[in-house]
Amino acid sequence: MNELSKSQRNRGCLAAVGTLLLISLVLYWKVLGFEYVWDDSLLFLDKTALVNEPLSWQLLADPVLPGTSYLRPLVFLTLYAEFHIFGQNPAISHAINLLIYACNVLLVFFVGRRLASLLKRGNSMLLGWVSAVMYAVHPSLVESTAWVAGRFDLMVTFFILAAIAIYIGGSIDSKIKKLPLIVFFMGAALLSKELGAVLPAVLICIWFALQPVGKKWFGGQGYIKQAIVDNWVILLLSIFVLLAYLFLRKSSVGGIYHSTLSLDYLLNAVIRQLLPLEALKFYFVKVFFPFSSINPLHPLSELNAYGGFEIAASLAVTGAIVFLIFQCVGRKSPAAWVFSAGMVCLLPVLHLVPLSTGGNIGHERFLTAPLAFFCLALSLVDYKAIVGFIGLKRQFLNRLLLVAGGGWVLIAVFTTYTVQLIWASDLRLWNWAYHKHPSFAFARYNYMYGALKSGRPDLVEREVDLLQKRDGGLEVSDQILYANLLLRRGNPESMSYLEGIMFALPKFHEMGDGKKKVFGIPVPKIGMAGVYGDYSMGLMMFKSDAEAALKYSNIAEWYLAESEKIPLLYPKVAILIALGRDQDAQDLLDYLEPLFYTKKERLKKDPAAILNNYCKNLPSQQLNGCQELVSKAEKMVESAGRH
Repeated sequence: MNELSKSQRNRGCLAAVGTLLLISLVLYWKVLGFEYVWDDSLLFLDKTALVNEPLSWQLLADPVLPGTSYLRPLVFLTLYAEFHIFGQNPAISHAINLLIYACNVLLVFFVGRRLASLLKRGNSMLLGWVSAVMYAVHPSLVESTAWVAGRFDLMVTFFILAAIAIYIGGSIDSKIKKLPLIVFFMGAALLSKELGAVLPAVLICIWFALQPVGKKWFGGQGYIKQAIVDNWVILLLSIFVLLAYLFLRKSSVGGIYHSTLSLDYLLNAVIRQLLPLEALKFYFVKVFFPFSSINPLHPLSELNAYGGFEIAASLAVTGAIVFLIFQCVGRKSPAAWVFSAGMVCLLPVLHLVPLSTGGNIGHERFLTAPLAFFCLALSLVDYKAIVGFIGLKRQFLNRLLLVAGGGWVLIAVFTTYTVQLIWASDLRLWNWAYHKHPSFAFARYNYMYGALKSGRPDLVEREVDLLQKRDGGLEVSDQILYANLLLRRGNPESMSYLEGIMFALPKFHEMGDGKKKVFGIPVPKIGMAGVYGDYSMGLMMFKSDAEAALKYSNIAEWYLAESEKIPLLYPKVAILIALGRDQDAQDLLDYLEPLFYTKKERLKKDPAAILNNYCKNLPSQQLNGCQELVSKAEKMVESAGRH
């Protein structure tokens, strides 16, 4: 009978795993056809180090974004391995993200089943499966799953859940054997994203969830002392891991954190603007009602913490937190403690410290880990006790839960399946974001950039016309894109825009400490490099001034890392040829030839095209032999790498 029961359990487990994998694949198979979008360009498309440089700690420990201290080498290691094994292919990148997402869904299932079993809940397999289904279909996971850069959140979630699975799995006799694995997973989580630092607190929440009711909190046999006795080795080892990580972070990226928690921040952001409370409200909505506001951007500028509805929502959320604390401390509710584990995962993104969120209150991807615990908690709620407390018939409650839960899941499936399409390309993504937040300059800039990238200059022109009619002019970031469009079309008016932009921008390249100061302005470094690079090309195309063009090309290079310079160096070849520096031009082409860049074949045409325009604008007395420069450029590009 026991063997049969074990065999049935195994078949049930396989069926549960199979259905969860099927749900994951059916729900997200479309992402395999999506492009690289948004920060993918900053991480590895325009910044080609992961493809072209040899493996080193310095390569992997480079901060995620310029001017930050985010150390996430393990994720960069997966990207490095992926690019060197499969090449830089968006289908492969999305397939790996989909695989990690599916693994996380399965981990939620195994953790949920184990928790339900340890808590002596009936049908633990079903409870674990329900938790995993809620997690799998949740619309807030679209961002981390459908976006390659969401791998940071997917991986840290995987390692946190894996550590929990080890912590609660097996027998008590195997506790010592678990320690190395838990420590390993904590280190891996930290090297994937800073969120890994909360793992010890999450483990303690899970420990409390599994303790029997009846003890006092303090005293010889109290929960607090027992928690320390049972977990002191894990906590001690976690401290060592965290200290080692902080040392590694400081020595690798030059500091523990790039922002300072000042009194001014506490007064303005925390107390006056109530950002932690606003963030908590934002994430609560995203957890329970994530159907109508899925978006890559959620601007702080659109918040109103002191409106009538907002105050009511704040009171409701505050009441919910008080109720959660009561359920944890007063009732000793396992579901409440598991929910608290999710709250612990939210703490780092509640604006209690300054965050680099691009002017947003939060992002859906930050829920990738917390959601796992929220879904687990909902399946572990003691609904029988609710029946007894309210006085409802159990049969009625079961039907109510089935209708409400089933309806929520169906709406979630529809939302997830449809909304993920906005991540298919930059143009789709930023068209959605911009029309949701038309007054947010960041959204407008990226929408126009996505339009240019997708070969839709007509959209940029239409937007520029609307902005000029509405505002009487363009902001600097908009002028940068419009000037680039005019330059591409051979319109000399681009030079006037570029000169105005350069006049408005600080001359960081002339400052002794410019490398530090450049991170403090809204226009990114790569955008500033684009301005000087475009002006350099304008000097070649409209004024045939190669000397000045070289000067501005060198300024553009100053703003870029070595691995970001490839798009700038092919036009520089044309400048060098125009100046008669043929050997320097050939050496530069030979250097570029073995390097990988996604748009390299198009870039190879730039030297000849630029020189052709250069010749058109030369005085007639200087035209003699100029056209030979074009054929020389073509021959040099063709012979590159043979020298």
